Amino acid sequence: MDSPHVIVSGASIFLIVNSLWDFLCVSSILLHIPPLRSIHTAIWKDENDTYNPAACHLMACLVFVWGWMRLAAGVWGAMEWACISYLIEGFVFGSGVLSGRMLVCRGGVVSLLSLILAVVFYHYL
Repeated sequence: MDSPHVIVSGASIFLIVNSLWDFLCVSSILLHIPPLRSIHTAIWKDENDTYNPAACHLMACLVFVWGWMRLAAGVWGAMEWACISYLIEGFVFGSGVLSGRMLVCRGGVVSLLSLILAVVFYHYL
């Protein structure tokens, strides 16, 4: 019986570390633990949205899903999940900036880096 081989690469390690970071940030958002609590939520342009329970919960759910997608890519080599997670993140933050709901500099940087990472992980497919 063949056992599955797990290929550990720099990309896999990056994705696993990124997913752990995502899970740490989700916990901080949901449990209101500073300073990581506001890393994702402080991107909202309106300060009321930064601490709005609904906006915080939604952001935590998005980051949680992206973390699982990246963990799957890092552990099982499903690089399409990494690619998709970064595309969605780039779209979410980019559309937030374009709609005027998110800070241009912070949201723009997250969107741009996410789209770059989507392209990078596309090459691993």
